[in-house]
Amino acid sequence: MLKAKQRIRIEWGHCDPSGLIFNPNYYIWMDSGSHQLIEAAGFPTTEMLQTTTFRGCALVSSGMTFRHQRGKIWKQILYHATRIQQG
Repeated sequence: MLKAKQRIRIEWGHCDPSGLIFNPNYYIWMDSGSHQLIEAAGFPTTEMLQTTTFRGCALVSSGMTFRHQRGKIWKQILYHATRIQQG
């Protein structure tokens, strides 16, 4: 299994007026997790963009799961993990 983890501090700009995370931010963090996963596999994306014609790769999701234990609010820490598991 290939895995990448992120530690995200919830900032004021991540939140809606009630102080909860604005949902579209989750997709931004998932995209960042995908890039970290590609780099963990040995393909540094910055270098690839500078030295090749690489412009992306298809990642197939057979399932995406959000596990909310409770709502995250401003100044809390969010831990995000992305993983790929074969067969």
